[in-house]
Amino acid sequence: MTMTLSKESQDFIENLRLYLISSGKNEQDAEEIIEELHDHLHEAEQHGRSVDHIIGQSPKSYMKEIAGEMSLDHKQLAKWFIVIAIGAFSIMLISDAVKGDMSYSILSLVGYPTIMILFLLLTATLFRYLASHKPRKAVEFTLTGLLGFFPVLFFLGILLLEEYVFTDLPMYTLDGTGRVVTGLLCLAILIAFSIQMKTMLLLLVVAFLNIPALITDAFTMGEEAALWVEGLVPMVLFGGYAFFVYLRTVKTSQ
Repeated sequence: MTMTLSKESQDFIENLRLYLISSGKNEQDAEEIIEELHDHLHEAEQHGRSVDHIIGQSPKSYMKEIAGEMSLDHKQLAKWFIVIAIGAFSIMLISDAVKGDMSYSILSLVGYPTIMILFLLLTATLFRYLASHKPRKAVEFTLTGLLGFFPVLFFLGILLLEEYVFTDLPMYTLDGTGRVVTGLLCLAILIAFSIQMKTMLLLLVVAFLNIPALITDAFTMGEEAALWVEGLVPMVLFGGYAFFVYLRTVKTSQ
C-alpha cells in the first residue's frame, strides 16, 4: 500500500489491524481487508470525505462488525499462545536460576500456567478496547501498566500462600548442573524469539527483573534493604522504559 493517507485514516487502519489480530483473526485475511479499506479511504479523501463517511458508524461498531464476519484462526492463536507462554516461563525460570532457587510446589506448577492464561485473555481484551475506543495516551499507558501488575500480584499471592497457608506441600527442585542448563536453555529461547520478532523487549524484561539480584549479591546489605532494592529497582527500570517509549511515540505522532 503506497498511497498516502491522512493521520486520522492511518490511525484507524492501525487500530483495526490491532483489533482483528487481538481477536484471533487470520493475519493474512486481516491484511487483505485492511488493504481494501486503505484503497477506499484514499479514494474518499481524494473527494474530501473522512473515515466516518466510509465506515458509516462508530469505529467500535465497525471493527466489531468486521471481526464478526471473519472466522477464528485457531492455528495462529495456538502459535501465539505457545510463544507467549514459553517466553513468560523462560523469563521466570531465568530469574529463579539467577537467584539460585528453583524449587516449585504443586501450587506453583498449577498456579503459574493459570495466571498466564488469564493474563493472555486480559491482554487480548485490553488490545481490543484500546483499538476501538482510542483513549488518550496517558489512559493507554495507565491501563497497560495496570495489566502488567496483574501477573506480579498473583505470583506474589502464590508465594504468600506457599509461605503461610500451604506450608507442607511437596517441592520439586532443580539445582547444580540442572539449574545452569535450564537457565541457559531459557536464555537461548528468549534470544531466538527476540531475533524472530525483531525486538529487544524480552531481553530487557530479563535484565530489569534480574538486575536487583545482581545488585544485592554484589553489595553487602541487610534483608530490609535487599527487599527495597528488589521491589523498587524493577519498577524504576520498567517505568523509565515506559516513559521512553511514551516520549518516542509522542515524537513520532507529531
